[in-house]
Amino acid sequence: MTLLIGGARFVGTRLGGKLFAACILDINEKDNAQFIDITKPWTFKLKLEDANSIVLLAAEHRDDVSPTTKYYDANVLGTQNYLDFFYQMWHFRSKMSVAVT
Repeated sequence: MTLLIGGARFVGTRLGGKLFAACILDINEKDNAQFIDITKPWTFKLKLEDANSIVLLAAEHRDDVSPTTKYYDANVLGTQNYLDFFYQMWHFRSKMSVAVT
């Protein structure tokens, strides 16, 4: 199963529709998405045993965000929270892989 973090918006719903098995995680619980907030690490307590891949789409990208610190909170701190969580959970399983395109 693929986890789509931040997947309840346009790109995530389209990608999720193309995947055989996907679980959508988002701050907005719509279209069967489960709640996650990348700025709050305690919301990462998820069942990852069945996940064979994770796609991180969560980001703050609107031009009119107020306060502007939301960009930093979501895009920098949120990504760091995700990477820390991923490392802790998957490091011990020896399944950690990173792909950069």
